Amino acid sequence: MKLDFENRKLEISVSELLDFALGKIRGATPERLREGILLHRKIEKELKTRMPDLIPEKKLEFQVNIREWSVKLHGRVDAYLEGETYAEVHEIKTVIFDSADEESFDLTEYERWRFQLSIYGLMAKKSSGKTVRCFLHVIILPDRREKIFEINENIEQKLLRMLENLILNEKLHYERGKELIKYIGKLKFPYRIPRNNQVKLLQYIPAFLEEKKNILIEAPSGTGKTAAILFPVLKFALTRGLKVFYFTAKNTQQAEVLKFMKEFDEEEKIVTLQIQGKEKLCETNQQNCEDCIYAHTPSPELDLHEGH
Repeated sequence: MKLDFENRKLEISVSELLDFALGKIRGATPERLREGILLHRKIEKELKTRMPDLIPEKKLEFQVNIREWSVKLHGRVDAYLEGETYAEVHEIKTVIFDSADEESFDLTEYERWRFQLSIYGLMAKKSSGKTVRCFLHVIILPDRREKIFEINENIEQKLLRMLENLILNEKLHYERGKELIKYIGKLKFPYRIPRNNQVKLLQYIPAFLEEKKNILIEAPSGTGKTAAILFPVLKFALTRGLKVFYFTAKNTQQAEVLKFMKEFDEEEKIVTLQIQGKEKLCETNQQNCEDCIYAHTPSPELDLHEGH
């Protein structure tokens, strides 16, 4: 995804838009991925045999203006065919489904597939100016049986609303980011007089960050490493929209980091998340997870919000 806030331009792929609207999908295993690729090629070859003019992996684009933004949506459909008065788009998907329950396979549960194909159909219609038919080829594993569905859904208004929501969401993040950068720029080293060793680290670390070089620091306990390292790293990372991962060998060392963050970020505008080992977070002192009720009940969702 490419965003140009100054010129109000957005370029985004169909996959990125679906990730935003419907959430990212879990990646397939390497074995499943290889099998899916082979089946894609097999179906494309069969389609090409039946329809010699078919174009595999056809690039499609769709441009529209939304809220004074110029939006370019692009994607690649598995197969495309264009005749004199019509066009066809074909998308191929694989799914693992018990052969005994194959007849109960319900396409309505696969919103992402239907919507993706419908977007390709709309893009083909806009570019060709012709009537477009959309076909979804579902390969049901492990039997490799093929089911073909014709999808006919009018999704143009839904697509425009989705793009508008994405623009508003990104603008909100952009404005918050600018505010955070201003806030970070005003933050000062939380301790009035840095120690000599801290002064050296505060001077050296920014140069290593700018040049993307590794740095190894060795110093005795009590020299103020945590503050002297975190201060330049946080200012560098947060003004560039980056995240910082700070690993400690012991949970007691995490307390030092949290103490620094409270003194550094008094207004609590920086999101800080502390993660510890499972045994340190458990509601009980029980070590045998097999007999613990918490191990067999759903965990509540994390409520992440601004602040600590």
